[in-house]
Amino acid sequence: MAISITTAYPGEFLDRVLTKATLQNELVQKNLIHVEPDVLKKLYIGELTVGTLLQHRIEQPDSSDARGTFTYVEKYLEPQDLMAYTEFNPRNFESIWRRWQPNGPMAMETWSASAQAEFLEVFAKKIAEELGNQYINGIRVAGDNNKLINGIVPRILADKDVLDGGITSGDTTYAKKFKRMLSKLPKALRGKGNLKFITSIADTDNYDEELKLNTYKNGDLTIQQTLAYNGIPVVGLAQWPEGLIVLTLADSSLESNLFAAVAWNQDEAFIQEDKVSAAGEKHFLKMLMKADTNIAFGDYVVIYDGREATALAGGSTVTPVAYKSVVNYTTTLNADATWSFANTNAVIGSCVTIKNAQSGNYKITIAGVDIVKGAEATFYFDGTNWNVKA
Repeated sequence: MAISITTAYPGEFLDRVLTKATLQNELVQKNLIHVEPDVLKKLYIGELTVGTLLQHRIEQPDSSDARGTFTYVEKYLEPQDLMAYTEFNPRNFESIWRRWQPNGPMAMETWSASAQAEFLEVFAKKIAEELGNQYINGIRVAGDNNKLINGIVPRILADKDVLDGGITSGDTTYAKKFKRMLSKLPKALRGKGNLKFITSIADTDNYDEELKLNTYKNGDLTIQQTLAYNGIPVVGLAQWPEGLIVLTLADSSLESNLFAAVAWNQDEAFIQEDKVSAAGEKHFLKMLMKADTNIAFGDYVVIYDGREATALAGGSTVTPVAYKSVVNYTTTLNADATWSFANTNAVIGSCVTIKNAQSGNYKITIAGVDIVKGAEATFYFDGTNWNVKA
C-alpha cells in the first residue's frame, strides 16, 4: 500500500493515525468486530449449508432417495469513500506555545514538526470519534455529510432474519431479559466463546446496580461487578443506543458476526498536511479512506429494542417520523383496507409496528402482509423495501 505523508513529522504519526482513525473506536477496542483491511471494492461474507443427510441404508438408492439441499447465502461489505479536510492558519496559534513558532527566514519560514504533530494528533482523535459513531449508528444518505456509511445497528434492524428477543411485560429485570433472549438463540451457538450481549453504557450501569442490589449476589457497592449473564459477557458502549440490547457472536476473529471493511485510499497522498497555496499562510489537513460495516448472518442475532416509539396516526399511507414508530389503529374498519409505506423519511433500519383495531372483522394489508382484527405486525426498512419481522 503506497502511502506518502507530506509532513515534516512522519515519525510515529502514521501508526497513530491508522490506529486512532480505524482501530481505536469502541467496537474494536472492546473486541466486538472483525476489521478486514485493504478492501477497495467489495468483501463477500458467505456460508454454505446443507439440510438433513442421514437416513436408513438402501441397497440401490436413486434420485428419489436423495436428501439434503445445499444452500449458499452471502452478504457483502462495500466500503464507501470518506474524506476529512480542514484548513487553518498556524499563525493564530504561534503565540500560545513557543515551540509552535515558525522557523527559518521570514520569507520562507516553516511550521515546526512538533506543532504539526500536535494538530495531527487532534485531527486523528476526532476522526476516530466520528468514525466510531458511524460504525455503530451510521446511516448512508448521499449528499448528507453526517450520514456516511450504514453502521452495525441499522444493519441489524434492517435484517428480516434477525431473531426477536420475545421480551414480555413480565421481564422486568435485565436478568429476565437476558434469559429470554438467550432462549431464542439457536442452540448451536450457545457454547461459542465469543457470544456477547451488547448494550449501552446506561444499560450496563443499570445491570450493575441490579446485581449489587440482588441479595443473592451480595454485591460490593464500592466496585463494579463483573458484568455477565450465565457466563456471557455484557459489554456496554458509549455510542450504543440506550434500550437496545443485542446478543450475537462478536470478537475480532473471522468467527465474529460483526464485520467492518476499511481501506486507505490508494492515491499517493493518503494524508496530507501542507500550505493551501504557495503564497499564502493557511495550511490544510486532508485524509482519504474507505469504510463499511455489516453483519454476516441475521439469524445469529437476537435483539430486544426497548426504546420508546413515536405514535403515528392510522391511514392509507404510513410515513415513519422516527427510528421506531407505532400505528395503533383503534377505529373499526368498514371494509378491508390496503395501506402502503411512504419512504420519504425512511432510513435503513426504520421500524414501524402496525396494530389493527380490536373490533370489527376487517384486515389491513400492507407490504403484502395481512393484519387481521386485533393483530399486529412489525416492519423494517432494508434501505429499499419494507420487510415484515417474524
